[in-house]
Amino acid sequence: MVGAGAASFYYIPTLFGIDFLIGSFLTFLLYRLFGFRIALIHSIIFAYATFYIWGHVYGSAAMLLEFLTVVFLYKKFRQSLIMADMIYWLLYAGGLAAGLQIF
Repeated sequence: MVGAGAASFYYIPTLFGIDFLIGSFLTFLLYRLFGFRIALIHSIIFAYATFYIWGHVYGSAAMLLEFLTVVFLYKKFRQSLIMADMIYWLLYAGGLAAGLQIF
């Protein structure tokens, strides 16, 4: 848990100012291994790390909503975590991110 929390502050900068964050992957790994409570704690730590890295709360809100939405979809429809995460990013978070960049 401590290692996953520390790894959430690590990012890999790529082209065009896009950062590759590994905290979301670790959140879902902790969810599968230890359950909802531990993963929720890590998701909050990851949201703080995102705020620390980017300096605004928009990314933090998107990452926290990602965890809660994906777990909801996973439990309700009994699909894979990967499919639930794809549905989140394609249907919800893409519009959220675009809308927050405009305002």
